[in-house]
Amino acid sequence: APYSLHRIIVGSLMVAFLASCQPKSSAIPPDPPTSIQPGGSCGLGLPNDVSLEETLTALVAAEGAHVVAEDIDALMALWTQDSQVVNAHNTPNDSVDDQVWDGADALRHRYRYWVFPSRPSVAPPQDLMIDVVGDNATIRSTTHINNEIAPGGDLWELRKLNGCWYLARLTYNLEQ
Repeated sequence: APYSLHRIIVGSLMVAFLASCQPKSSAIPPDPPTSIQPGGSCGLGLPNDVSLEETLTALVAAEGAHVVAEDIDALMALWTQDSQVVNAHNTPNDSVDDQVWDGADALRHRYRYWVFPSRPSVAPPQDLMIDVVGDNATIRSTTHINNEIAPGGDLWELRKLNGCWYLARLTYNLEQ
């Protein structure tokens, strides 16, 4: 028993000694950011007098431009945190075969591992039909990526948060 007590005391003293030998960090933690960079439509640098239709069009166009540029951070700044992308697999009335990416992390993964490797060179929205109700908007558009043209193939849902418009949901491959 005395031997065990001796080991405990010596062990405790060694731990205390080693801990006192560790260098103390004198680094001052960084200050938290004083301002958050604006996202959604507020991060597009649009003029103050731009119309709502032009704002929403610019937001959807920015998504396509950032896809072509493979700018993941700029893309993610366009979306809400609870965003969703759905591939309807050309069966718009049957959700059983839908492929869904839920939330910002899933969207980031989709862009990096599904979208960017296809190297799209053109992704502008076309033939936009915009409907706004309060702080929500929908945009039906023609898919136009490289040589793929699908009239009415995309349905964008946008949401206004803190004065800025964001992409909230995209359902694509809606054409039968």
